[in-house]
Amino acid sequence: LLAEEKTISAKYAEERDRAEAEAREKETKALSLARALEEAMEQKAELERLNKQFRTEMEDLMSSKDDLGKS
Repeated sequence: LLAEEKTISAKYAEERDRAEAEAREKETKALSLARALEEAMEQKAELERLNKQFRTEMEDLMSSKDDLGKS
């Protein structure tokens, strides 16, 4: 009976350890994905800022070109 209890206890300990390892892996993956998402959002914001800047410059150039044509 004692040997059977030890076997069952060892089995549960093994399952617990496996579940804990899986939980750690998932947490690590979640943190990694969150970091990647944050970096992607920062990059998107920077690209949007540059796009707005280039559009403004292009509009200014087009406006200057129109002004030259009217002179």
